[in-house]
Amino acid sequence: MKFKKPILVAMVSVVFACTAVAQNKTGADGNPIPLDAADEPHHSVLFENEYVRVLSFDLGPQKTTSLHAHRDDFVRVALTDADLQISQDANAYSHPQTNISGGVTPELRGVARFLYGKRQLMAHNPETVISYRSVEIEIKKASQQTYNCSPYDANCLLDFSTVPLALERDKTYAKTLDRDTVRVTEVQVLPKEEWKSHLRSYPYLVVAVSDVDLIDTSNTDEALEFQAPSGGVQWAPKSFMGSLKNVSDKAARFVIVELK
Repeated sequence: MKFKKPILVAMVSVVFACTAVAQNKTGADGNPIPLDAADEPHHSVLFENEYVRVLSFDLGPQKTTSLHAHRDDFVRVALTDADLQISQDANAYSHPQTNISGGVTPELRGVARFLYGKRQLMAHNPETVISYRSVEIEIKKASQQTYNCSPYDANCLLDFSTVPLALERDKTYAKTLDRDTVRVTEVQVLPKEEWKSHLRSYPYLVVAVSDVDLIDTSNTDEALEFQAPSGGVQWAPKSFMGSLKNVSDKAARFVIVELK
């Protein structure tokens, strides 16, 4: 059996935050003007095409972002666990340590979440040792899906924006969030087991949550191999059109984002 490796569009294992300090300019109303997410020092652009702009986000321990906003709706794929402190209040800019030190937003490794764009926000990582890392995929097609959840209905809010958690996380599984502009699927394949892809008609990309070593078993003559470190991103790998076998000795976790 021959193995053929596809060309990687973007492959990043760790993206370090930029050391330069970005300054928010002040608007006529006296409030800070949010930076575009790509200009925020803890974000880096991995690649961009007609469908998406993909950024890495790396926020070190006890670090705080500048006030910023994503220009489009986006899907965030968490690569590490963290309890981020997030504020959407521009007033937090003046005293970030006191004004965004309230509630936390739990981020679980491997969980993908849909978020609407153009919201101003700051994030603080209260951890003393662990950096928070994620990949953020901005969707250039705006969602027209009506937000119709009660703010008091936690289950509805979760179902509306987050890929459902698998109940049996010690098995091979695939869980999907299906919206009007994107379909997001979180997959885990146990060692030596296979997962059959559902991909057919939509453009897509793959984000590796764990280190991944997969082989397409659909074509025995020239099997396509997909390898990526945690945080690696690839646009439309052909190997994902068939059945994928995990040839490593650890569970392979990845997220597929399809663009409708």
